[in-house]
Amino acid sequence: MEKDHPLEENMMEESEQAEDSPQAPEKNFEEEISLLRNQLLRALAEVENTQKRGHKEKEDTQKYAITNFARDLLVISDTLDRALSSIPAEEREKEGFLKVLCDGLLLTQTELSKVFSRHKIEVVNPLHQNFDPALHQAVAQLEDGNHASNTVLEVFQKGYTLSGRLLRPAMVSVAK
Repeated sequence: MEKDHPLEENMMEESEQAEDSPQAPEKNFEEEISLLRNQLLRALAEVENTQKRGHKEKEDTQKYAITNFARDLLVISDTLDRALSSIPAEEREKEGFLKVLCDGLLLTQTELSKVFSRHKIEVVNPLHQNFDPALHQAVAQLEDGNHASNTVLEVFQKGYTLSGRLLRPAMVSVAK
């Protein structure tokens, strides 16, 4: 008889051993039933675990499918931030072309923030918080008597998470 599966192989070996033993036939049947019940329960548990794993992988795939696209959008957010920060505050208030341009940039930035929020993309801006290597990347350490050691002093680039998973770490300087 051809052996296709390890369980079948075990069953055949145990079945052959049972036939060779001089025990009472009822005892052999009880042992075989017990063995088969055990194998069935293990197989059912394995199927259930496989289904759970598959369901989790499907959820993760749906949740994080936009990761690359989201990273590409972060560049747009950074560019909008730099454009707005490059225009002096007093110039933003004057009537004219520059005010209209700033208003358009702010509107675009607001809409992008709404899109981020809808897709569970959150900003990591840890200014004056404790340094967290899981969310931040330290690019400099500075002497500072006003803040405790490992406090974020400056944020060079905001970080982002997607559904709680790090999309990009915040680039920061940290107090020594």
